[in-house]
Amino acid sequence: MECASFCTVLSIAALESQRNRCVVIGVDLGTVPAGFRERMANANVLSCRILYFEVEHDRFRRPVELPQLASVSAARHDLATLHGYWLAGDISAKAQLGIITFVGDEQQARIERARDKRSLLQALADEDLLPHDVNVADSEHIAWTPQLTNVVHAYLARSQCLLLIVQLDDLTDERQQANLPGSVTEYPNWRRRLKRSLEEMIADDNLQAAMMVINVERKP
Repeated sequence: MECASFCTVLSIAALESQRNRCVVIGVDLGTVPAGFRERMANANVLSCRILYFEVEHDRFRRPVELPQLASVSAARHDLATLHGYWLAGDISAKAQLGIITFVGDEQQARIERARDKRSLLQALADEDLLPHDVNVADSEHIAWTPQLTNVVHAYLARSQCLLLIVQLDDLTDERQQANLPGSVTEYPNWRRRLKRSLEEMIADDNLQAAMMVINVERKP
């Protein structure tokens, strides 16, 4: 997008956010043009920070390292849920549907996921959030649990990011993501229902406990 067009769009978004009393989140994931994030920040547009992408040199950025002018979440609709990420279900789905076409690419993706799982556990341990019976070095033999979902959200809640986003898909322990990029009819995009109704979720003690954990960590 040319500079003039970008500035015009940004100005309109800023005006409408004032009129409608809402925040604007810029999807600045991946590679963006030079100066893009700085222009966003100058306009008070929130950066989009996803846990899975906050890895640098085999290390997850700690909560204190995340910027204030940002939204933060574990995942989003077109990425693996926390449970699915742990099981590498997204990698399996892409391989089965031919989105990943080479065996070597799938193997490399699994190696990188195993490394990231260890790094994630280490990050949680460094924040003194990892349950004491979980061994960082044994990540490949650890089953994902709602307790681990809670500590990941507690980890993100400790950041100074202005907005924390929590997916219902993670709170209900879904394994399949809502949408798989690269697929059309091969995957049930936007058709998978949550395991429980909203009424069941509201009455669920575990979900209420998860919200309490987040509230405690988000207190200034």
